[in-house]
Amino acid sequence: MKNVIFISDIAYSTICFRKSFFNSYYRPRFPPDTREAIQGKELHRSLQDLFPDASFEVECQHELNGWVIKGKADIVTANAVYEYKFLKSLDSPVIPAYKIQAAAYSKSLGKSECYLVLVNRKNQESKKIPVKVDLYWKLFLKHASNLIEHLSTGKIPKQDCPRFFWACRNCIWRIICSELGLPHRRW
Repeated sequence: MKNVIFISDIAYSTICFRKSFFNSYYRPRFPPDTREAIQGKELHRSLQDLFPDASFEVECQHELNGWVIKGKADIVTANAVYEYKFLKSLDSPVIPAYKIQAAAYSKSLGKSECYLVLVNRKNQESKKIPVKVDLYWKLFLKHASNLIEHLSTGKIPKQDCPRFFWACRNCIWRIICSELGLPHRRW
């Protein structure tokens, strides 16, 4: 899978560009049955009754500068993409990465409508937010081009990472950033 980048890695580069670089460059394998993955699978299964004409976990891809960019959209209907995110609270701020990811799926699948659906992990309450596809698609392309440039040269990004204090806490690359003396968040 040379010259392949995942939509989620590009979107999450807005949180920590270096983590997206390492994930794309080294392609670590994560356990498939994390709590979030199991919860997502159950959600998709139960939502099939609410969206009888929809498709679930729809693969999509497009090319940019000789790279294949691909991912899986949560739910796709005839004219819209729905991307689900589980949060501790519906009052949590919506980070741009979520909207960028949803817009990328929407554009890759040729859909003009896109919604981010936030779900409270504790009580399953939800909130649907429309995504400005063209606006977030432009941001996606900017981050994709930047990531492709770094991956093409193999040059580790040096800029400050990440944007949020919690991003380093469970990051598998934290020790590399520390050993290389790269700026990162101490928790």
